[in-house]
Amino acid sequence: MIAAGFAEKMERRADSIANAMMQMSEGWRSEVRGRTNVKPWYSARSLINATADVVLLGVNPAGYPNNPPADSDIATYQSNLECQDFNAHLDETWNSSAPGTSPLQMAVRRVFGTLYADDNGDTVIRRTACFNVCPLRTPKARYIPDEIWDESVGWCLDVLEHLKPKRIICFAIFRKDGMPAIKSPWHAIGNSYQIERSYSANVRQVSDTWPAFVLAGQVTAGTLTGCEIIGIPHLSHHRANELMFSALEDYLEKR
Repeated sequence: MIAAGFAEKMERRADSIANAMMQMSEGWRSEVRGRTNVKPWYSARSLINATADVVLLGVNPAGYPNNPPADSDIATYQSNLECQDFNAHLDETWNSSAPGTSPLQMAVRRVFGTLYADDNGDTVIRRTACFNVCPLRTPKARYIPDEIWDESVGWCLDVLEHLKPKRIICFAIFRKDGMPAIKSPWHAIGNSYQIERSYSANVRQVSDTWPAFVLAGQVTAGTLTGCEIIGIPHLSHHRANELMFSALEDYLEKR
């Protein structure tokens, strides 16, 4: 059953997280109040208001809060959310590239093309609910205060429990010791639900500074029980990592 207005309710809750952030961080002071640094959805509101078989979960929108989007960009974004087939990974212009052709967007599209080789990857993206753990713009996750991250995780998990996905594709980010980073989607899910890991492949290249793995498993406890979790390295850094795409193909063959 579709819960009318769920997306809008969660947008208001994201605004309240932003307001709390403004009180805590110099870059979020009152001079940016009234301009939005919140980008909760990368796909149409209609997908968030319903249930979704597939979710793509990132960390948070990139950007500097003291340099918010132009009013025209905000208006375009709000209008796009009403289009049923909108997806930011296909339709938005990032870094002056043509829509859907920035390196990060192309990496997302290739991940979906790999996982859904028998289908059209772009078609699957358009029916995938896409958002981030934290809906607030910052250059890196480490700029998010711990308290705000914790609130954002609660926000994210409530969205996931509403969507009831069968598969979550998320960033699995690691510390230098090889443990999942606390401010990462894989950790946010695994710390709240039990994930029984069934696949792990080291995809770290010689030039990589940090560990990188493709992980997969299944949630075995809580509301998301039975949901398949696929963790991929952060695509901002690993978008051309052939080891990652080979590991995804290997996982599909073994699952």
